[in-house]
Amino acid sequence: MVLLSTDHHFSIGQEHVTSGKPCQDHALSVSDGSMACAVISDGCSTGGETDMGARVLTFASVAAIRAYHARRMDVTYIPSPNEPGIVAEVGARQHLVLSTVRRALGLARNDMLATCGYAFVTNEGGVVHLAGDGVIATKLRDGTIIMSKFDWGKVPFYPQYREEAGGVGYVREHGDLGTAALTEEQWTYIPGCEKQFLHGGDIAWTVEEGMKGITRLLTRESISDELEAVSVFTDGVLRVDGVDWRDVVVGLMDFKTTKGLFVKRRLNGALKDFRKRGKGPMDDIAYAVVLVRSEQSTEEGEAHGSPDQSAQGTT
Repeated sequence: MVLLSTDHHFSIGQEHVTSGKPCQDHALSVSDGSMACAVISDGCSTGGETDMGARVLTFASVAAIRAYHARRMDVTYIPSPNEPGIVAEVGARQHLVLSTVRRALGLARNDMLATCGYAFVTNEGGVVHLAGDGVIATKLRDGTIIMSKFDWGKVPFYPQYREEAGGVGYVREHGDLGTAALTEEQWTYIPGCEKQFLHGGDIAWTVEEGMKGITRLLTRESISDELEAVSVFTDGVLRVDGVDWRDVVVGLMDFKTTKGLFVKRRLNGALKDFRKRGKGPMDDIAYAVVLVRSEQSTEEGEAHGSPDQSAQGTT
């Protein structure tokens, strides 16, 4: 049995400040004891009012995840063998809400162009999914951080494109479904080692694979035995002036306290540090975290005086 908690935060980038644009990244997270989910979205800078699209996607994703989990928790519920999994269900809800909200508010399709990533974790297992650019990172209890950067060579596949004949036009722009279009760059951070970052290799994903989104499964054993946190980041972490993106990820997962608004405090503290080393984030940044704690470690912390409690309010 593990204890799950979440937090999220987002901040505007320097380029949007100087151009007078709003923050187009958004993040959202919820937890209720039996589940936790963390969601991020990045609105396309060259689209329309994509801060709207980003928020629509985060709220739609959280609603879909909560509905899926509630149905699964219902003791009277008997699942159908043909029932879609969580990724398909979230995708369907995103499609429905994007279409409904766009028409209800008179928005253009370009207003809905935004990426989306989420982590959904329970005691029985979990899933991390990313549609578009961004970073997925998991932190183990020994401090090791496994991170993957996802980068489309051209325009990323936005969930909104599914509304347009299943993305036929998008495929045509890349050539065909088999064209390599999305690159995953894998790294592992090992604290205390002379060579802190180990390159795990690169993977070239096809247009077809990238359109489905990248999915990582979390096993029940990994959640109970080794996982400390799983995070999803928008690609703003790749564009912090003077700071390598891997150091940005490590810094944003180095929580001084895990009480309350721990992600908000960490991002605000990191932003101050980034601006001492350069101009700070050039693009908007959003990230959301599911924190996993074993009941044993929590009891030990309470018995010995948890450092989290004494650090409350710090960054």
